[in-house]
Amino acid sequence: MLGFLKRPVVVTTDINLNLVALTGVGLLSRLWQLTYPRAVVFDEVYYGQYISFYMKRIFFLDDSGPPFGHMLLALGGYLGGFDGNFLWNRIGAEYSSNVPVWSLRLLPALAGALSVPMAYQIVSELHFSHCAAMGAALLMLIGKNWAPAYSWYPSGKNLGGLARITQGQPLEVAFGSQVTLRSVFGKPIPCWLHSHQNTYPMMYENGRGSSHQQQVTCYPFKDVNNWWIIKDPGRHQLVVSNPPRPVRHGDIVQLVHGMTTRLLNTHDVAAPLSPHSQEVSCYIDYNISMPAQSLWRL
Repeated sequence: MLGFLKRPVVVTTDINLNLVALTGVGLLSRLWQLTYPRAVVFDEVYYGQYISFYMKRIFFLDDSGPPFGHMLLALGGYLGGFDGNFLWNRIGAEYSSNVPVWSLRLLPALAGALSVPMAYQIVSELHFSHCAAMGAALLMLIGKNWAPAYSWYPSGKNLGGLARITQGQPLEVAFGSQVTLRSVFGKPIPCWLHSHQNTYPMMYENGRGSSHQQQVTCYPFKDVNNWWIIKDPGRHQLVVSNPPRPVRHGDIVQLVHGMTTRLLNTHDVAAPLSPHSQEVSCYIDYNISMPAQSLWRL
């Protein structure tokens, strides 16, 4: 039974040098100068807000995706000793000394690096040729490097910094443009003009009534419900004309909520949280004597 001890134990393994090389190149491309620039870039402007909430043990709800990804990013902040004290209010804002930039960016960088050999392995397992697998990996390598640079460009041209919806839109805001409107002075953090299908209650708990119109809020996270279309009040068209008609200072416009197609509106009704101000809503025609007041001067 102990005969196997009379022979040397030999372990053989095959090493795919292509995978090793792709992994090394992927790590080099993602980890090189990881802390540069030491400023907020691209999606850090809103993922960082989640991390700060976790670091400060602040409960929040967000429907942009499953929370596990946010928690993994927060883990990087936790391991780096981040206390959550930073105002994520704009792309390009310089990080203060308490922000562990390297540890916050490490996990996304590693995930991007490993996606390169993973692309090679997936295509190989699908029984495509070696050249096809290498091509897929190289596309992943190059695409990941250039995508942030491309996305930075249109994000700086749009009010909300979300590039993918605005592809094909004119760089200058025009009638028909899809935009987001952000209050940089929002408290406790900046937020976007937002609406959804819920309506204000007919009666508040303190006995005050409302217009029962569609709710409009200021939402601190990127969301598809933050998007609005700039409409010419004299036309029904909701797309950019050719050539585009730029929106100028002093123009009267209407703002159409992209998801519900209702107009941003205000009424001589007390706002829910600040009764001294007028309620802002998206107009629902209940066929009562409350016409829309949806014209806004820039």
